[in-house]
Amino acid sequence: MKRFAFSLGAVVLVAGLFFWGWLLYKRHKGAGGRASAPRVVVLGLDGLDNEMLDRLIAEGKLPNFKKVREGGTWGDLLTLEPILSPIVWTSIETGRDPEAHGIYHFFEEDEKGGLRPASSLGRRVPAMWNVADAYDVSSGFINWYSSWPAEVIKHGFLVTNQMSSYPATPP
Repeated sequence: MKRFAFSLGAVVLVAGLFFWGWLLYKRHKGAGGRASAPRVVVLGLDGLDNEMLDRLIAEGKLPNFKKVREGGTWGDLLTLEPILSPIVWTSIETGRDPEAHGIYHFFEEDEKGGLRPASSLGRRVPAMWNVADAYDVSSGFINWYSSWPAEVIKHGFLVTNQMSSYPATPP
């Protein structure tokens, strides 16, 4: 799949940060099996335009974003084509391309041959929260795209991006 630079704002190579955090966890694992590694927070804003954000920060209209930028890591994200949120976010959460993870559009076919919004039911590979849970690493995810229905997480939480399933019609 052709890749190109696409400004997605505050998303910071989520998969890389997750595995960096996991490596820190393993490295700093103290007595009793508890980690003393620092926490990692990733803020992702779907469709955010970095040029607009830069202008608003420079004008003093977004002081908290300025603080986040100055105290953290910030950059442009390489993305996939077509640039559709379910594809991009599922690729970030799994570290895999659409051919591997199985999410190709905003809708997917359900068990009855109808359509439903892209969901965790259509994902074919583990997400970051599944990997973290497998290694007893606590994690929390809020409003992650295509995460409905929420999967059980023993060490943390997942708040899905939708409250329930609903009938969908083709676009």
